[in-house]
Amino acid sequence: MDKKILDLLLAICKASPNGKPVILEKKELLNKLFPSDSEMDDAALMRLAKELAIGGYIKLSYTDDKVLGVAALPKGLLVAEETKEDSNLAAVKKEVESKAVPKGRLAFAVFWAAFAGSFCGGGLIYLILWLAGKC
Repeated sequence: MDKKILDLLLAICKASPNGKPVILEKKELLNKLFPSDSEMDDAALMRLAKELAIGGYIKLSYTDDKVLGVAALPKGLLVAEETKEDSNLAAVKKEVESKAVPKGRLAFAVFWAAFAGSFCGGGLIYLILWLAGKC
C-alpha cells in the first residue's frame, strides 16, 4: 500500500475508530497529512479516497469541494490496527514473519526430500519385483 494512501487511511480510522461516519475537511487533511507536498491538492486527495473506497477500506458517503463524508470499514480498521506498534495483531504478524524459512533453504530441502523419496520408492519397487522373481 502506498504511503500516502496509508496515511489517509490511518487519519480516517483515527477520526472514525468504530466505523461511524464522520465529516472531514479536505484542507485540514491536506495540511495535516501532506504539508510539504506540492503535488497534493483536492483532486489528488479525492483520488486517494476513491482508491480506498474501491479497495473496501472506507465508505465514501459524501463529497463536495470542502468536505469528505467517510466511514472506516472493517478491512480499513484491520489495516490500521496492524500498523500500530503496540497492538497484539502486529506482534503476532511480526512473530510469524520472523519464523519464515528463507526460500533458498526451503527449495534445497524440498529438492532433497523429493530425491530421497523417489530413490526409496524406486528401490522398494525393485525389491518387490526381485522378490516376485520378475528381475
